[in-house]
Amino acid sequence: QYFKFDEEASKEKFDKLTDVVKRLIAGASMAEAASDKKSAESLPVPALPKEAPALPPSSGRRKLSGGRKLGGAKPKLNAVAIGGMVISGVITTADLSIEDQDFVNGELKWLFAAADWMIQIQSGKADIDQKLSVPIPNDAKRQEEANNKLFPAYNSRRLVTSLGNMLKNINQHLKNLDLLLDREVSMGEEAKRNVNLQNQIREGRLDIVKILRQIAELIRQSYGIKITAPEQLQEFLEEA
Repeated sequence: QYFKFDEEASKEKFDKLTDVVKRLIAGASMAEAASDKKSAESLPVPALPKEAPALPPSSGRRKLSGGRKLGGAKPKLNAVAIGGMVISGVITTADLSIEDQDFVNGELKWLFAAADWMIQIQSGKADIDQKLSVPIPNDAKRQEEANNKLFPAYNSRRLVTSLGNMLKNINQHLKNLDLLLDREVSMGEEAKRNVNLQNQIREGRLDIVKILRQIAELIRQSYGIKITAPEQLQEFLEEA
């Protein structure tokens, strides 16, 4: 599918496109993600050949496997994808200077990449002796032995399980925040004067940032590297 911009790259059209991509990353189907977007159109699907090749003969009686849900397996949460949604839904909408946004974005990109690498190592998809490909942020504090590798002592299923639960919580808070932001857009100028709505949006962002602090502490234990962006974000939002 695609969006028709009609040579007009307006903020409204980019916001629609971003909204659909965020829904897709969160696990929605294409039909669900673009159901309320009138400007979303489908590319034509090529027709099947008139004479389809014959199917091979069955190798035996079909055996039902049971326990499967219609629609296929639920997609697993991806730490890097969730990090992208946090940056687009929380950081870019906060009233930060360009310099502060760059600082926060850089630290969070490393944080979620480190979380994803930790999950991959635990699942056997990556080697614990390999360094994380994303460089350590310049302002991060590190232990002397920290070298952008996961400490073997912290390669435990318990920590990865805790990390997975934190990512699930962030994902749910992001969905709730999206609903509030959609309401803010639909209300227009009135939304800025709605104290209750603005407080809900602020609290929604704070809930996400507080979990980011928990993830940052878990990553500090696992890599010996501490980033400060989450705690600075919390202080900034609480003072706003």
